[in-house]
Amino acid sequence: CPAIMGEVATTLPVVGSRFESDGSSGTVRYTGTLEGFVPEGTLWVGVEWDDPSRGKHSGVYKEKKYFECRVPGSGSFLRPDKVNKGVTFFEAVKGKYMPDLQEVDTNIDEMYVYTTREHKVPVQFVGREKAFEWFAGLGELRALVIPLMNISVINPPPLLSHTFVKVREVDMRGNMLGSWEQVFSLAQQLPLLETLNVSSNKLAPLSHTPLPETSPFQEIRIFVINDVGITWSEIELLVPLLPKMRELHAGRNGLTTVSGPCQGMEELRVLDLDGNQLVDWAPIWKRFCELPCLEHVILNENQIQSITIYEDRDTNVPVDVTRPGSSAYFPSLQSISLNNNQISSWDSINMLNCISTLQNLRVQNNPFLVSVPRSLKRMMVVARLATLRVLNRSTA
Repeated sequence: CPAIMGEVATTLPVVGSRFESDGSSGTVRYTGTLEGFVPEGTLWVGVEWDDPSRGKHSGVYKEKKYFECRVPGSGSFLRPDKVNKGVTFFEAVKGKYMPDLQEVDTNIDEMYVYTTREHKVPVQFVGREKAFEWFAGLGELRALVIPLMNISVINPPPLLSHTFVKVREVDMRGNMLGSWEQVFSLAQQLPLLETLNVSSNKLAPLSHTPLPETSPFQEIRIFVINDVGITWSEIELLVPLLPKMRELHAGRNGLTTVSGPCQGMEELRVLDLDGNQLVDWAPIWKRFCELPCLEHVILNENQIQSITIYEDRDTNVPVDVTRPGSSAYFPSLQSISLNNNQISSWDSINMLNCISTLQNLRVQNNPFLVSVPRSLKRMMVVARLATLRVLNRSTA
């Protein structure tokens, strides 16, 4: 069995890494001394807070600039002992699933002594059997649910691959990963992984990390990257690495467009772009309208103003809304969620009638409904959509 790896070493954190302090998180931007601070040589950690209101400056001390902040005024200098650098992935799993296990060294080579003739002689020690039982138990786990545990380091190979041999799902929302390199490393060590949730880990731009030559996401079906700070162009870079992806959840990333080539994602069933800043429907339609398996589109809490279904991807000619099911696009689409957008005209609802497979619609809290009496809202929507079966979670 591989050696148990402990807490992240008590040294200064690495610039670019994530940290936690007094319940708030951020990114390390600088480590070192500050010119003019007494006593001279005192070490400081320059940080940028996720919550800008925690900041006191923009990386400046006595008029000297030490680091840049993405959001002006979100920086601070902290003493190293105030910075929690987090724990390793392995430590978090141990704390969650085996909290009572005493720290023991389980490296196979250290369970033997060598004679003068270099022969191994096994040595028994307290806790050895318990450690082996623990590792055997971990080997049976199929899901690791470890959110909000201050994970900042993915253990290097082969620890995870040798320990979690059956894991198919990892949920590590709200931890302290800081780069896509760490995400790639985790997936590479768990080759059976089908569901990966790294939401609310503030990852550095994907451009900072070379894409792996061999995809670490070969078996991923459900990919959850809500609130990780990714752009749509970066998502498109990841698409070729996800040949079996069936669900993409990329909410709350500040996305303003999804423009790109209509290729890849052929297996996609669920597209969740909830809580972004999408305004224009046309790029959404052009990017996803030909996906053969797409069944559910979730666009709640965006800023979409209107919906138009076109005769062709390369023209701006709308389909004939008087002919139900007249569009050949979105061939499998069953549901669309558009709550809390800015749709202002009933023409957009009429357009949805052209999708012959549409059965489920959510359109609460849109401007086109404001002037309609409450008693009539439901009836007026249902009357426009021939195939609708469920409206706003209730049978139509």
